[in-house]
Amino acid sequence: MAPFKSLYDALLEDGLINLEPVSACVDAAHVALNGKAFSEAVLHSEEFRLYVIEGLTERNLPSAVVLRLMDHGWGKPVEHVEVKDVTDSLKDVTVEQLEERAMHLAEMARRIRQEAGADIKESIN
Repeated sequence: MAPFKSLYDALLEDGLINLEPVSACVDAAHVALNGKAFSEAVLHSEEFRLYVIEGLTERNLPSAVVLRLMDHGWGKPVEHVEVKDVTDSLKDVTVEQLEERAMHLAEMARRIRQEAGADIKESIN
């Protein structure tokens, strides 16, 4: 019975492992780039795109990479929302005015419910 091969040995036999040192894969032009230019070169490289595609299909792409891709593709979500109160103060409003506002809001809510009900009935028919 033949002994089991390690994953490394099997991949090496099939030619799926590159034994060429990493430094041989990098040309002098990439070494001379500043940080931003180097990052852009990596991002635009075929190797990085294959890494992302393989990571997505194998479902082992780090979540941080997926989130950054989503941020760049769909736009980064807002991290901070500030809400300012622009409503009128109710301190100086009379009881009659408050009652009138409440009746107005109740009527608006009734109309919205009726319109929503009509929309539902139309979609059923």
